[in-house]
Amino acid sequence: MKRRQFLKAAGLGVAASAVAAPAIAQSMPELKWRLAASWPKSLDTLFGSCEFISKYVAEMTDNKFQIQAFAGGEIVPGLQVLDATANGTVEMCHTAAYYFFGKDPTFAFGTAIPFGLNTRQMMAWYYQGGGNELFPRATFLVQRAEMDAARAFIGGAAGRYSPSPIDFDHPLDYRLLDGEHDVWGDGTVVLMPTYGHTPGHQSLFLKFAKAGPIVLAGDLYHYPEEKTLGRVPTFDTDMEATRRSRRSLEEFAATLGAPIWTATDPQALRPVIRLRPPSAEVWFGTDQYGRDIYSRTLYGGRISLLVGAVVSLASLLVGVGVAAGAGILLGLPVLRLPKEREYKVELKLPIVEVSGGAV
Repeated sequence: MKRRQFLKAAGLGVAASAVAAPAIAQSMPELKWRLAASWPKSLDTLFGSCEFISKYVAEMTDNKFQIQAFAGGEIVPGLQVLDATANGTVEMCHTAAYYFFGKDPTFAFGTAIPFGLNTRQMMAWYYQGGGNELFPRATFLVQRAEMDAARAFIGGAAGRYSPSPIDFDHPLDYRLLDGEHDVWGDGTVVLMPTYGHTPGHQSLFLKFAKAGPIVLAGDLYHYPEEKTLGRVPTFDTDMEATRRSRRSLEEFAATLGAPIWTATDPQALRPVIRLRPPSAEVWFGTDQYGRDIYSRTLYGGRISLLVGAVVSLASLLVGVGVAAGAGILLGLPVLRLPKEREYKVELKLPIVEVSGGAV
C-alpha cells in the first residue's frame, strides 16, 4: 500500500471508528478460547495478567475473540495445564515453564531461573540469539533490505551491521517486504519502513477501536532526548537514513494525530544525565541509566514506609483505646500522690579534740 493511499484510508477509518466496528473485527470469525492458569485467583499479579490480556483481546476484536481465564484447579490442576493445552482440553495456558523441568530441562530457561538470564538478556536471546526457532509456525515479516544485509555479512562485508546466521538462518516462514505492508489489509496493523538503525528497520502503526491510532517507533528512537534534541546514535547503520525516516514517520503520525511511542520509558531512562553527582536538582545523584536515585529510593521503600506508618498508628489507637476502656469499665484506682509534710532535722557533730583545742 502506498503512503498516499494509506493516509486516505487510515484517515477515513479514524473518522468512522466512533460509529463502526473495526474492519478486522467485522471480517474475522467468532472465537471462544479457554485459558487454564497455574495460579489461584488470589494471586492478582499472575492471574490478573490472564484477565488483562483477555480483556484487551476482546476490545481489539470487538468481542469476536473471547478468552475465558480459569484459575488452577477449575479445569485441571495447576501443574497439568501444559498437558491440557497439548492434548486439546484447553486452547491455551498461562504458567511458568520451569514447572515442567522434568519434561525437558531447557524449559527452565523460559522462566527466570536463579543465575539465569535477566529480562534484557532473555529478549536479546529471542531477537538475536536464535530464539526465533521456538516459533516454527510463525510468519516473519522482514524487509528485504534487512535480509539482504544479513546475508551479505555471511559473504564477509560486515560494515557497521554485524548479524549472525543464528539470527535468521532457520527453516522458518520469512516474508520479504519492500516498503509499507498492511498486515490485515484494513489499515489496522501496518509495518512502516524506517531504515537507518539497521538497513531494514521497521516501525509499527496500530489503529485501535477505542484507543485510536498509535505508532510504535521501535529502535528509530532509543530515548526521548533523541527526538527532542534531534540526536542520532553513532552506532546506527546509516545516520542520515535515520533522520529521513524520523521526519517521514513524524509527518505521518502528525497527519493522523497518532502519538509516537519510543522504545524506552521516558521516565525511567535518561542517559543524558547519567552518573551525575548529588546536587539541588538530583539530591542523591543519578545512576548509570540517568535515573534519579533519591526518587527511586523513596519509590522502592514506599511499601515499607506505608506499613511502618500504618502499624504505628494502629498501635497508638489500640493502646490508648485499651487503657481508656480499662480505666472506665474496670474502675481502676487513680494514683494519688501523698500530701506535703514538714520534717524537722537536727544535725549534731561530735566533738573532736585536736592538739589541746576543740573543734
